[in-house]
Amino acid sequence: MVLLHYVGKQGELVWNGCGLLLTLILGECSYRLVEAPSRQLFQFKVKWPGLSLVMLMLGVAAVGRVIYVSDGVPGSIRSKNSDEKALFVQHYVDLHQRGLINAYRMECDFYDGRARRERIAASCTPASAVGGLLLWGDSHAQALSLGLRQIPSVKGAFAQVATSGCRPSLGGQRRKMEVDNNCDESNRFALAEIKRLRPAVVVLAQEIDHEHTDWLSIANRLHGLGVQRVILFGPVPRWRPSLPVVIANHYWDAPASYAKYGLDPVVFSTDRLLKKRYENSDQLEYVSAVDGLCRIEGCLARLPNNGELMAVDYGHLSPTGSTYVVAQLLTPVVERSLGKVN
Repeated sequence: MVLLHYVGKQGELVWNGCGLLLTLILGECSYRLVEAPSRQLFQFKVKWPGLSLVMLMLGVAAVGRVIYVSDGVPGSIRSKNSDEKALFVQHYVDLHQRGLINAYRMECDFYDGRARRERIAASCTPASAVGGLLLWGDSHAQALSLGLRQIPSVKGAFAQVATSGCRPSLGGQRRKMEVDNNCDESNRFALAEIKRLRPAVVVLAQEIDHEHTDWLSIANRLHGLGVQRVILFGPVPRWRPSLPVVIANHYWDAPASYAKYGLDPVVFSTDRLLKKRYENSDQLEYVSAVDGLCRIEGCLARLPNNGELMAVDYGHLSPTGSTYVVAQLLTPVVERSLGKVN
């Protein structure tokens, strides 16, 4: 199944079925050809099986340590994992894991990747953000942070409360979470800081299920707290299993700015619903990412100025992708909104 992920077939039902069947067959072969004979051998020929097990574990640990210190397995196996495509995909894996801390402002997340936080950095909601712009949402809201901070009229008047996996909500999170990322506290704190700072503009964003959120109720609550303009940014394109894998496996020999393979169709149906629902709303302004990034041949995958990918995984914007998306789609709306307020 890991192999299917790297060759871009994990999202296809037939390939998943074949992979699962092959896994079962290999497991049965391993039991009959390796495990069962080994058990018989140790049962009759080994006087101290406990000691043998300890020695085996120490041997495995030693081999693992050698591989770790040498930065991987040497030889032909290593070379196969070091080709251009693999290095290309690994670059974005590394960027996702270690290169987004400043761009996404991870200090403003109530979940640090391992455990919940009871509070976020004071710099996330500074006094300078009074009458400015506040960003609220999940990790896909975090993805907009770098671009929003570069808007001239925003400057230092910027606040952010965005926690991984936490959608904006006026009440408790009703969906079951895989980890305790303190969503309820994140949303409570966001509302409290909005009341305190009275930002002129609030930008809302989340990954999926926009249609199940009562955005008008949220907008009405924010207006009641002194917010002048509420902007809802729609879902960004999502590629399965990830944009880097799709590019490496399907667009490597014929580079294209737009990629259609692997696009999640749910993004487009959600976008259509949101546009229809809020096109005449005077409570919030809906900004469609799909309208700005997609066309008949797919959605923008590579930035036009440097060829960098828009997303580091299936849909989280790269730092350069954040700058581009905000400049093209959100800056005009934010500038207009702040201008009307001022």
